[in-house]
Amino acid sequence: MKAHKFWAWAAVFSMLMVMITGYTHKRTGGIPMNFDCKKIALFAGGALFGSAGIKLLTSKDAKKAYTHATAAVLRMKDSVMETANLVQENCGDILAEAKDINEARAAAAEQVVDAAEPAEAAE
Repeated sequence: MKAHKFWAWAAVFSMLMVMITGYTHKRTGGIPMNFDCKKIALFAGGALFGSAGIKLLTSKDAKKAYTHATAAVLRMKDSVMETANLVQENCGDILAEAKDINEARAAAAEQVVDAAEPAEAAE
C-alpha cells in the first residue's frame, strides 16, 4: 500500500474512533463541530466497501464469472431468435391459408351470382 493511501485511511480511522469513543481533548473541550457519527460511519464504510469492491470486481474469478454470464446470455439470445423465426414462419403459413380461404369464398360467391343471373334472365 502506498504511503499516501495509508495515511488517508489512518486519518479516516482516527476520526471514526474519536467519534465512536467520544474522546475529548482537555484544552479544547472536544471536537468543535457537531458530527453526525452515523452519516460519517456510513460514508467511511461505503468508501471501504467501494475500495474492496473494485478489487473484487477486477479479479480473475470475477472475470470468469462475467464470461460465463455473457455466454449464457448469448445462448439465450440464440434460443429466442429461433423461437421468433418459428413464430414468424407460422404466421406466414397462417396468412397464406387465410388468403386461400378468402379466394375460395370469393369464387363460391361468384358461382352463386353466376347461377342466379340465368334464372333472372329467364323470367
